[in-house]
Amino acid sequence: MKSLIIENHYLPCVYFFKILFNCEDVKIEQYEYYQKMSFRNRCLLAGPNGLLSLSVPLEKGRSQRAMIKDVRISYKDNWRLIHWRSIHDAYRKSPFFEWYMDDIKSLFEKKHEFLFDWNLQWLEWLIKQSGQQIKTGLTDSFVENYPAGVVDWRNNINPKNYLNYANELPKYTQVFESRNGFNPNLSALDLLLCEGKPGFTRLTGG
Repeated sequence: MKSLIIENHYLPCVYFFKILFNCEDVKIEQYEYYQKMSFRNRCLLAGPNGLLSLSVPLEKGRSQRAMIKDVRISYKDNWRLIHWRSIHDAYRKSPFFEWYMDDIKSLFEKKHEFLFDWNLQWLEWLIKQSGQQIKTGLTDSFVENYPAGVVDWRNNINPKNYLNYANELPKYTQVFESRNGFNPNLSALDLLLCEGKPGFTRLTGG
């Protein structure tokens, strides 16, 4: 059984789930320090005008020095409504939007104090929709170097290199592909709304 250590992303990309599905025991890192310029508070989707970047605003901004489990979300602006409307407008014509619409809207209506908990609800929901059996948990402490047998994927996927994994992923039809071309390795929400559960099955080779 492979054990995986990985950080917590906001609506993680497709390759994130390909890694998860190749491991049977997954631990989400909660004792690392927050790192800016990452997917910890940001995700990428496909909009009518190209890439759609959604970011969760944070108290003290992106330059704070705190453990990820202690990073607080800012609610000065109604960003949850903005994110929901952006997803609605981008995916309302996707094949599976109506199937998942109520769930997605309900999750956006929840208010979490911490970024970690916000991300975790989306990760757990996406795993559930994938239909894959994955044992997940949280780290008990920060370990810099894990022993052999533990797959450490912390900080391996970020906004600067996420396209490097595109060739390892299956293609599928996106809503605005005829206009903007195919955008690989976006948030797995894009895969779910365009392909449904079978899209995730393809990541396992099934």
